[in-house]
Amino acid sequence: MAVVISSGVLNTKQPHIGWRAITGTVTASSAVSGYEADRAVAVHTYDGWRPATIPANWQIDAGSAVPVSYCGIGAHDAGTVGATVSVEYWDGSDWVEVATDTPEDDTALFFLFPSVTAQVWRVVVADGQATLGHIRFGAVSVWPRLSGYLGTPIDESRQLTYRQNSSIAGDFLARNVEGKGLQFEIEIQNLSEEFRQGEWRAFNNFLDAGSGTFFVAPKPSQYPLEIAYAWPSDKLRAERTTPNYRISGAVALRCGGYAE
Repeated sequence: MAVVISSGVLNTKQPHIGWRAITGTVTASSAVSGYEADRAVAVHTYDGWRPATIPANWQIDAGSAVPVSYCGIGAHDAGTVGATVSVEYWDGSDWVEVATDTPEDDTALFFLFPSVTAQVWRVVVADGQATLGHIRFGAVSVWPRLSGYLGTPIDESRQLTYRQNSSIAGDFLARNVEGKGLQFEIEIQNLSEEFRQGEWRAFNNFLDAGSGTFFVAPKPSQYPLEIAYAWPSDKLRAERTTPNYRISGAVALRCGGYAE
């Protein structure tokens, strides 16, 4: 897992959530059959876009200039194949790079950069023929309070099942490890009533309306490995803990998430 923070990003100790997504026409410079460009728009993580040749790019044209301050990649094998992944936009005459990374593993990527208003955005893959399962560009949501963990930090929250194989005599033969994704919880306290009725409600409505996946980094600059491509485990609610109209109390994000 990795949060990649470009110069100029503010409030990097506060939770950053990537749930808004731009829409538009999606193309790619090349693609393997069955792994076409539009596969990376879908929120599931079992397939995606795979270039036929590298370097390659996956591009989205929003049709008009839109503000974008994050790119999330929810599933990939860039770490396994040694690929470099870069994020760029078209400024009308040239491609401008805003972020780049060579992942060390295959867990989610979350690129954060100062907001840029542009019509065409792309992800460039070089040095390895990586498959990118889900790609999302949008305006990141920065929450106004610091977060705290309940239970296990994200990078310790991978769920595994161990299956031991033994002989009739009880000798150890082998062990199989089965991954079951992530399970974690993040709490944000003392949110304002204005935030609860605004950004929080918009986010919650988004989760209730459909597939409801998002990228979350609780403290990007302090814990860059704490990032997940996630979805709620149950209905999210804000709880008022103080009888004061200006305080909405605590919000707990109880989530499942993608693990390679």
